[in-house]
Amino acid sequence: MPLFRDDAGRNQTKERQRRVNRWRKPISEKNILFGDIGATNARFAVLTEGRVGSVRTLEVARFPRFVEAVALVRKKLQGAMDIQAAALAVAGPVSDGRCVLTNCSWIIDARELYDSFHIKASVVNDFEAAAYCGRFSWIEIDHE
Repeated sequence: MPLFRDDAGRNQTKERQRRVNRWRKPISEKNILFGDIGATNARFAVLTEGRVGSVRTLEVARFPRFVEAVALVRKKLQGAMDIQAAALAVAGPVSDGRCVLTNCSWIIDARELYDSFHIKASVVNDFEAAAYCGRFSWIEIDHE
């Protein structure tokens, strides 16, 4: 089999090079807001060109509604970029893209996010998200 040299000068097979290159490609051309939403804290980061930016933590009690927290996060994290999609792992039962958190007043609703910010969101239970073990198959992004 032909061999290639990687950046460190080690030999690689063609198959290994193919696997490495697959992970170098961006997951999406879109900027995706990731969120880990609990009753005490909500953590957010933006995935851009295959890289996850810095994580911002907000205290849930400081925001009466989830969309108010997202508005602040967009202002702080977004900068000049446009966030088109969101993948949200929430601490509560999810039905039809909607979750009423069990230990606080927040309602996370994919339709409300779209109506408010034109962000297409996937909302899943946080245990379900953990079960995917790094796979992004649960993110429903419209590839236009």
